[in-house]
Amino acid sequence: MQKEFFGITKNNESIQKFTLTGGGLIAKFINWGAVLQDLKFESDSKSLVLGLEKLEDYIKHSRYFGATAGPYANRIDSGRFRINESEIQLQTNFQKKHHLHGGTEGIGRRAWNVDEVAKNALKLSIIHPDGHMGYPGPIQINATFSLLDSGILDIVYKAETEKTTIVNLAHHSYFNLSGEKTILEHELKINASTFLEVDEGLIPRGEPQSVEVGGHDFRDFRRIKNESGKISNLDHNYCLSLNPQEIRPVAWLKSGLVSLQINTTEPGIQVYDGHGLDLKINGVDGRYLGAYAGIALEPQLWPDSPNRQEFASPYLFPGEVYFQHTQYQFLKKLISNKS
Repeated sequence: MQKEFFGITKNNESIQKFTLTGGGLIAKFINWGAVLQDLKFESDSKSLVLGLEKLEDYIKHSRYFGATAGPYANRIDSGRFRINESEIQLQTNFQKKHHLHGGTEGIGRRAWNVDEVAKNALKLSIIHPDGHMGYPGPIQINATFSLLDSGILDIVYKAETEKTTIVNLAHHSYFNLSGEKTILEHELKINASTFLEVDEGLIPRGEPQSVEVGGHDFRDFRRIKNESGKISNLDHNYCLSLNPQEIRPVAWLKSGLVSLQINTTEPGIQVYDGHGLDLKINGVDGRYLGAYAGIALEPQLWPDSPNRQEFASPYLFPGEVYFQHTQYQFLKKLISNKS
């Protein structure tokens, strides 16, 4: 494990970068936002994720690159929901109308405590104060990142609260397995037959719809680039199950010799093809950070679940433990020298 200084926040918090090795991978994390800044095969200099070079770039420009989004990842309609007879109002930081990813000072944009560091593992924690961004609490959140055999980035999230609240965490890396300018030629497969249609605020409306509607079918591998010639515009939840499950494979991404398998306990996976990325700066390895530069594949609960009783519940009660287990498993095929 290697540790180095990465920057200072406006609150005079020291941010460090940690380099982990294991399972044929090299991962670099910072304790601001629990961000995965860089991820490579040990045998390759090409990053598999989008990342930024400086802390000030993350603070000013980041689109949640590699962050842990929460306490509630994704969107909540009008930022409102009810706990018993009380209406809770969260910050409306998306379109000035809805709540997104915990707000402008959610856990993906704050300094975390460093609890344990090993060659192949990092444990971070953060307390989300009572009332911060509108959430009841305080909420104690823990994240453990490990590099395991067979190219696995293993992520375990846990959370506890002192007041009834909502929790829905998501790892928010943007993946680019080829190193090319965009991911439009990547092939994606998702083990889901339904998805959630959304309105102009990206809030789900109605019941889950068949993936056969509107070119959303990824039940077999197909290019992210829409085969119909329409511009790709993915930012949807794919419905994997009604409730959390034992960890199981749910999605696959591949480009050339590199492939990614995603295993998770979660009932949904948000797929965002990066069509709205618009950064004018370069990322790690000089990477382009404009439209379609990377694809976010985020296991989580279904969006707006506090307002949808038919969706898996995001409510966390005192004495309970929120738990999520997600794995990103990378494989690079070897080129045979045989004639």
